[in-house]
Amino acid sequence: MIEYVGTQVNGAEVNVGHLNTSFLRASLEIGGIEVTDKNKPERNLVEVGSIKFKMLWDALLRAKSGGG
Repeated sequence: MIEYVGTQVNGAEVNVGHLNTSFLRASLEIGGIEVTDKNKPERNLVEVGSIKFKMLWDALLRAKSGGG
């Protein structure tokens, strides 16, 4: 899905090497991202090794309950 949307927006191929999610750890990791240059398809505009996103459950629960 990420690759499809990225390719549609960029107008050239977007690749994602891996996607790891964990509900219990409230985390997301996307790695091996490559965005092709639509004007020069033999090269990448962007290459990203890894993007990590992690939330704290106590903060999420406080925001949900309105406490804090």
